[in-house]
Amino acid sequence: MKNPFRTLSLPAGRRLIAVSDIHGHLTLLRALLEKVHYIPGGDLLFLVGDLVEKGPENLAVLRYVQDLCAHGFVYPTMGNVDAFTLSMLDDDSEGNEARFYEYCELRRRFSGSSLFTEALAELGLPLDGPGDAPAAKRALRTHLAVEAAFLRGLPALIETEKYIFVHGGLPTPDVSRITAADLPGLLKFDAFLENAPRFDKTVFVGHWPVVLYDGAVCCANPIFDRERHIVSLDGGCGVKHGAQLNAVLVGPDGAFSCAYCDGLPQVRALDAQARGADPFHLRWTERAVERLSAENGVARVRHSASGRILDVPESYLYADGGRLCCADFPADRLEIAPGDLLSLVDETPLGYIVKKDGVSGLYGGRIRAL
Repeated sequence: MKNPFRTLSLPAGRRLIAVSDIHGHLTLLRALLEKVHYIPGGDLLFLVGDLVEKGPENLAVLRYVQDLCAHGFVYPTMGNVDAFTLSMLDDDSEGNEARFYEYCELRRRFSGSSLFTEALAELGLPLDGPGDAPAAKRALRTHLAVEAAFLRGLPALIETEKYIFVHGGLPTPDVSRITAADLPGLLKFDAFLENAPRFDKTVFVGHWPVVLYDGAVCCANPIFDRERHIVSLDGGCGVKHGAQLNAVLVGPDGAFSCAYCDGLPQVRALDAQARGADPFHLRWTERAVERLSAENGVARVRHSASGRILDVPESYLYADGGRLCCADFPADRLEIAPGDLLSLVDETPLGYIVKKDGVSGLYGGRIRAL
């Protein structure tokens, strides 16, 4: 990271668009920019970290962003995943071959691809085991020289007259007190909103999927904390089931709005459903459960953190470090009217998991595919 802190003076009278955590999803990024009618050279576009990894089009995203930067007012910042990806390429310490191979296998297993495997595919080079890693890394350092230099040149923080853009968060409202020692937190500040101070400028952050902040409602829309002047952007793209890629727009008049794309199948609701009386969102941060019984693909569990007993799809249960856990599950019946447009997240023995206006929940009615 050549210059971790960057100060910008933005031209007046232009629309600002902020997006974070693209995570290698080029199709969603293109769709989102089209949806908000992005104007290259007209709008100010800020990409708030984690451009790559956890998605299927990592190399293409990186090259696309480079092209965007060449043709408009486009300002990316570095995220923790971007920085970690660079560290894997640069690592020459003892045992790095095995770590590099294991990292690529992890990415292939969970997201089907990685920046490195995509570049190796372009080169026609194998990575079938740790023994292939030395030759693969030598080739990648040459093949990805331009892309890696671009990533290394991304700042960790951009400050303008009214706004601050940083992937993880800030330890203090006084940006002048931030030093190189604070860099890890600028890139990775878990659950930033839970303990963030009040800022004089509006701070745009990513990194922490917004769905993790609410234990009742599973909402992936950006969070606007107007009292503390914070906008949390991360819709969970590449990380969460039923996630979305968010954009927050600031008009020339200072008015805020938002849009998202999720790439999920679109359906129409055919039946009415009343809102559930006691919504509950089982989140990754409190994922441990105890299985009480199971029948016909449905498990009854006790949620360890709350003691709540609820039914979840049996397929959502998994072992993690010797404990039983449940994948994120919105145990909430959404209010739905016939004709409502929904995103179809999953079909389970408990009903459909759908998303309406960015909020996920269960639906027991009929749907029609579009």
